[in-house]
Amino acid sequence: MAYLMLMLYPVLSASSVSMAKAGLTRVRRGGVLGGVLILGLGAVLFVVGLSIFGFALFEVPVSKAVLISQPLNVALTVMFGAVFFKERLNRRRLAGMALILAGMVLVLWKV
Repeated sequence: MAYLMLMLYPVLSASSVSMAKAGLTRVRRGGVLGGVLILGLGAVLFVVGLSIFGFALFEVPVSKAVLISQPLNVALTVMFGAVFFKERLNRRRLAGMALILAGMVLVLWKV
């Protein structure tokens, strides 16, 4: 269960970053109330994600927790940017995400 919680943290964190960008875009276009609500929801998701990460640390060593959550956070933020904000996923970014995930698997692999 703790490992599932560690994998949920990057999803919430990446989605909070995406919501922050969407909220700021809406504020710039004049939709202040909607933008502030989106920013607030993003902040709540970020706090929930950090809380889940903290609870997971009771059962998983910190060394493994960081190796699971941080690489996934980077990869998911890039994927959310591509899906929701039409950012380009070129070969270099895809290769970087593949190396992140491969490195995570190699370090955590039990021999």
